[in-house]
Formats: sequence, structure tokens, C-alpha cells
Amino acid sequence: MLNKAETLYEQLRTEIGKRKNGERFYSVRGIMKRYTVSQSVVDRTLLLLRNEGLLTTTPGSGMFVCASGLEEGMQEAETVRQEVLLLVPRWPSTDIDTLTARAEAINTGDSKWHIRIEAFDYVNTIPRNFDGALRRSAGMIIRSASGNFQQADLNALSHYCSIKPTIVLGHPLEGLKTGCAGLDSYFASGLAMHHLMKHGHRRIGLLVSEPHTRGIRERVRGVHGFAKLLGMQVDVIDCCVVSGEVAMTKTYKRFLDVLQEGFRFTALLGVSGESIQGAVNACHNYKLRIPEDLSVVAISGENLTAISSPPLDTVAADVGGQLDAALLMIDRIAASRENHAPEEVFLQTELIKRGSVLDITNATTSSGEK
Repeated sequence: MLNKAETLYEQLRTEIGKRKNGERFYSVRGIMKRYTVSQSVVDRTLLLLRNEGLLTTTPGSGMFVCASGLEEGMQEAETVRQEVLLLVPRWPSTDIDTLTARAEAINTGDSKWHIRIEAFDYVNTIPRNFDGALRRSAGMIIRSASGNFQQADLNALSHYCSIKPTIVLGHPLEGLKTGCAGLDSYFASGLAMHHLMKHGHRRIGLLVSEPHTRGIRERVRGVHGFAKLLGMQVDVIDCCVVSGEVAMTKTYKRFLDVLQEGFRFTALLGVSGESIQGAVNACHNYKLRIPEDLSVVAISGENLTAISSPPLDTVAADVGGQLDAALLMIDRIAASRENHAPEEVFLQTELIKRGSVLDITNATTSSGEK
């Protein structure tokens, strides 16, 4: 099934094929209204179409079709590809698999970019010694090994930024010239809580199963803020995971203790991805059924929770979309003749429903209470 950006891409390509060379195209707001999509989806899609040579933007005038039809547009789209470095930690991860798959799809498509994927030793949050490769590239995109940035990591980032545009995925960093592309944590928390509220859940277990990075703290604050606004109750389950620990194992042990001690929440909200599987495993071993006995929703990479048993309702982290946004930022920086201020792009993504949240609106008692 195509996601929103892929669907919009196909729709706009079809529309371009119907138009004449030089004809004015829809505005960004016009596309948002016509196709009922967010601006972040529109921006990522238009970047792909401009990279293919099918659209061009004239400041102050708008967007225009570059070819009389799709075939001609594809012929004119031949350009010399610019290399961008994508640095990822060398460890098994569904999110990293998703990220590299998106990069490979870009490389086999008609984009202006060629993404060179390099794995680094996760002993450092930010990799070292990529100066030479960065100087030969248009920019660098980094998926850090953790959210725990030491001064040496910040120094490395500052050094990279002084060479070429450098974007960090997922982790905003104040005081540096580094760009950031990530998930809108407050929006994601609100979307997950609204989903639970609509299904009648008023007491939520909040699972914190990763180190307390800025992004995790923002998601936790978002949950508390939404709960306070709507009169919901939150029971925090902090697994006290620190950087370097196996989060899934620690989460399993902590959540199993919670189940054995007894709980009153009807739904569990996990604010991080891979480690929530530890809580799901604890439910299985405790003979607790999802969603019959406990509803579960996660803020996570969508591919990871799709293979959970059962698959989980998920506010998608959209890791591939973060990569698209990072490329868009590098493109804007390269197009600017003046010093370009660092940007932070936070995606407002979608909720994927897979049946792990039970509707208890009309229930007189909660099946999750112990």
C-alpha cells in the first residue's frame, strides 16, 4: 500500500503529464486543499518532482511545468547526481533497515541525489573521521547512535557543519549550526492520546523504555499535557534505561513486575519503538491478551510494530520521510547564496490502526484493571 507521499507523487505526475510546457502549476496550499494532505507531505513530493525536472519554481511567481508531458519531462530530467553521505550506526535495527531501504530507492529512482550509505562503530554517538568524504559530497545526514551527546560529539558536529551542510535525524541540538529532521514529538503524543481517548480509555500506562533524550522527554510532556487538558490519568512506568543498556530486556523485567503487582490502566502507550516489544513479551508470558485485556499503542517506526505479535496501532515515526526532509534541507541550503540559518523540520505523521486498541466506550468496568 502506498503512503500519502507516494500517492500524491503519482497523482501530481499524472497531472503534470496533462499540461503544457511552461504552464503554471498548483501552489503548495492549492495542493494541500485539493488532495487533503499536510504541507510536509507536499514539500517532500515537490522535491522529488523538481529533482526529476518536471517542475520548476520561480521566486515570486510560483511553480511551472517543465515539459509538455511526462515522457518529455523524464527525458529532460537527466542531471548529474550529487552525492550525499548517510551515516548510520552499525547495529541491527528495523528503523535503520527502513532508512537504508529508502536511500536505496532514491538511488534507483530519478532523483538528483545519490546517497552513499556508510556504517560507523556505535562506540561514538557521532562518527569521526568523515571529513574527506564530506568535502567530496553535497552534504551529510547522520542517524546518531544514541541521543546522549557528549562534548566530543558536539565538537565533531560543529566541525562537519563548517565543511558542508550537516543534518541530524531525530535529535534537535540547540546552539549548533546543525539542521535536524525528525518527528514532531508533541504532535505524536497528542495523536496517540486522542486515539485512546476516542476509544474510551481514561487511565493510561505511559511506558518510558529508552534513555531520557530530549525527544523522549518531549513525548512524555506531550502525554501529560494532553491528559491534563482532557481529564485523563497517566501512570508512568519508567524502565530507567541508560545509554548502552539493552532496553528491551530491561523493559521486559520492569513491565512484568508491573503486571505482577497489579495495574489499573486500560491502555499502554509506548513512547519509543523497538524496546516496547519487551512489554509485549511480558504480556504474552503473563497470559495477558492484547487488546482484550490491555490496549497498546506505540510511537515508533511503522515497519517495526507491523511485525509485532499482534501488530500494534502506531503513530508512525516516518523514518523514510525524515530522510526526504533532510535532503530538502540540504537542497535549500545549497540554493542559498547567503549563510543559511540551521533548520529544524519536525514531521506531523499519521496514525496507523492495526487493531491493538479496544473500544471500551460503553464498558461499565475496564477489562484491564487488576
